[in-house]
Formats: sequence, C-alpha cells, structure tokens
Amino acid sequence: MILLAGRKVAIVIPAYNEAASIASVVRGAKKYGKVIVVDDCSTDGTGAVARRAGAQVIRNSSNLGYAESLNLGVRHAALEADFIVIMDADGQHAASDIPRMLAPILSGKADAAIGVRPYRIRYSERLFRLFSRLKAGIEDPLCGFKAFRADVYRKIGYFDSIGSVATEFMFAAKRAGFRVAQVPITIRRRRDAPRFAEGKRLKAEWAIFKAMLKVMAKYAV
Repeated sequence: MILLAGRKVAIVIPAYNEAASIASVVRGAKKYGKVIVVDDCSTDGTGAVARRAGAQVIRNSSNLGYAESLNLGVRHAALEADFIVIMDADGQHAASDIPRMLAPILSGKADAAIGVRPYRIRYSERLFRLFSRLKAGIEDPLCGFKAFRADVYRKIGYFDSIGSVATEFMFAAKRAGFRVAQVPITIRRRRDAPRFAEGKRLKAEWAIFKAMLKVMAKYAV
C-alpha cells in the first residue's frame, strides 16, 4: 500500500475479459497506490495478467457484473486504505489523472470526486446526466473514474445497493452531506471493439435507463 504523506491509497479496478489492456492499466495505477483487480470470472486470463503486472487479484467464482465486483473490491480496500480510487480496466482512463482525482480530497476541499468525461455517446447517458445535474449537481454520473475517502464509504455502508451500474454511491454521498468534486478527465479510445458494439448498444441503453429509474426512485426527493 503506497503512502501519500502517511495516508494509504487503494485503486480498485473491476475487470472482465480485459487481458489485452489490464497489464498497462495496472502498471500505470500502481505508481499511486495498491492496485486491487476484481476479476469477474474472466475466461481470457485477465487475473493472471493483472497479478503478473503487480496487482492483488480477487477472482469472483461466477460472473457477478460490474456493480457487484465494485462492491467486493471497495469493501476489501476499505479494510486498510484511507483513500480509494476506482477506474476501468479497458485503458480508457489515464492513470496519470489519479493525482488530479485525489487533489480536491487531499486538500480538504472535497470528500469524494467523480470524473467528467469530454464526451457522451448514448441517449440514455444524456438523459441520466440531465436528471443527475438537476437533483444532485453531478455532471457525469456514469463516469467510472471516482475517488473518495474510505470513511465516506464506511459511513454509507455500500457502493451500489440497487443495481445502478455503480452510480448510486455519489448520490448517496451527496444526500449524506459529503462534498463531491467534479474533475475533468482524459478519455482514451479502446484498442479493441467496445463492449457494446455489434448489436449490444440497445442492451447498454436499456441497462443505463433502468439504472436511472432506480436512482430516480430512491434519490429524486
């Protein structure tokens, strides 16, 4: 566990069949903290590649999905870490942005931070963004790059309790009175095909729309 002025940082990366990108992601992230990869029962050796690159690997015995993998990884990280960072395994998030994500937290200006991507491609994301901005002042609720103090997580008690594709945590933090900073981040293009290409885009739109409805039902007032 790497220390920043005596404080421990853990970086949680959920991964499913990301063997092509996970090594470079881990190597970049481990400069800033202990990397915990949650291998969601990958079939392409993702976990082994991540371990060789220097990550601690937690492997799910079955495919649990993105949100449950994050629940497991964050719960494990919070046992030791003072600060937790979450980023994606596909290489789209730049590890060099980790210090920028942590900066408002380390300076005492915020308790948590969420990335703001330079673009959004799905109609459901735009709709979710509108709701999020109106109800919580969060510009990009679906961004997977997040950072927060571990005690914020411990007070809330969960990362995603409603199947919100891991968007719930920031809404819960805002409702609990925590300060959430928004940090512009770099987004890189995937080297391989997007997960929602070739006919899967509608499935992604539906998953995001359902997540939005769940968040709206719980956090609209």
